[in-house]
Amino acid sequence: MLAWKKTTETSFEEQTGLTPNAKRCGVEDMMDIDMSDQLPGETKGLGRFTPKGGRWTKNNLTYHIKSFTPDLSRLQTEDAIRRAFQLWDDVSPLLITESSNATADIVIDFVTRYEHNDAYPMELKQFDGPGGYLAHASYPPHGIVHFDEDETYTVMTLDGVDLAIVAAHEFGHVLGLGHSSNSHAVMSPIYNGFVEDFNLHQDDIDGIQYLYGNPDVDLTLTKLEIGTSDIEKLPACDSPWDAATYYAPDDVVYAFKGHFVWAINDQGVVEGYPTKTNNVFSGAPSNVHSVVSAGSRTYMFKGNNIWRFFGKQLEPGFPRPRKNSFPHSTDAALIDDGKIYILKGGRYYEFFENDLNIGWSKKIRHHWRGVPANIDAALQGRNGTTYFFKNDNYWRFEDSKMVGAYRKSRSKDWIGCGSF
Repeated sequence: MLAWKKTTETSFEEQTGLTPNAKRCGVEDMMDIDMSDQLPGETKGLGRFTPKGGRWTKNNLTYHIKSFTPDLSRLQTEDAIRRAFQLWDDVSPLLITESSNATADIVIDFVTRYEHNDAYPMELKQFDGPGGYLAHASYPPHGIVHFDEDETYTVMTLDGVDLAIVAAHEFGHVLGLGHSSNSHAVMSPIYNGFVEDFNLHQDDIDGIQYLYGNPDVDLTLTKLEIGTSDIEKLPACDSPWDAATYYAPDDVVYAFKGHFVWAINDQGVVEGYPTKTNNVFSGAPSNVHSVVSAGSRTYMFKGNNIWRFFGKQLEPGFPRPRKNSFPHSTDAALIDDGKIYILKGGRYYEFFENDLNIGWSKKIRHHWRGVPANIDAALQGRNGTTYFFKNDNYWRFEDSKMVGAYRKSRSKDWIGCGSF
């Protein structure tokens, strides 16, 4: 059980000046601030996470959705809940999975103020109809999460209350975090509406890792951003890629960055490259998020849309909107043993070509141990060897086993572009 020393209690409104009448979480705001436990270099009084609720004594947790909101389909609700748990799952050693068992560690329920018959702990506020308190959750080991059914829940739209964003906050509580006085953190008690590319703030990551430790891979690498005006001057392997795929008909790796694409074979960068992506794949988007080639078809993913090419020609009816079950912006895609996988954060999803949808998801590190989350690109070469790329690093696998050192230099090996 975590304990704070020299604790002072200060309300969230006193610390931040924010109004208590906003849409917000229904968990008490009194923050235990331990100045003796400051992070190195942190300014005294700077808003940060609060590990108020202790922690679970195990890393493998289950959750059960007891009831569903009529505002969304069952699939939309399940997907929003899954995405919210995944944010915490990806940056910690936790493995949180759905269960059909009503005695799961965490039970999720949608209730109104009239049917809400719990005994209310002091730190939980009663629901109050539309607006005001949106949801509340108990701390470990009491895995209770309630959403106020008087709200109108939505997914990935500015209207209503975004279920995944509210859920991510409440799941922070049920994992042991109190409110943060950092207004940019997920654990800030105020709901500020839908945010595209929503993710945890570093303050949230610090909090969950304070409680449970780091995942077993390095998540600290960050993406180098460069302007597209400079990209033509750069060797193909000097800049982090947006996406990459092995294209069997040409026996090359296509690496994508901004508006440009490089073709790389055993001898290096193919003459005439880099060139505009549209010069190779007619109708392709720039700044693509992920690309995968499977036989004569190539899929490109960017934001809410999917492009499909037969050969290098965009097929009629594309781009098409992705399904709601999809991660919002994918990190990478690859083919492995004849199946296409979509990678996002620390997880990978099976992709079905027949309906352009995804199925189950698993942690990347459970299949390709040592690969970090949030990679830049991935591909499987002609001989079945799989590569993952992040910044100037790449990881090589054969039969799901890493080959050679933990990390290798992409610029060193791929400028010369050894065999793939």
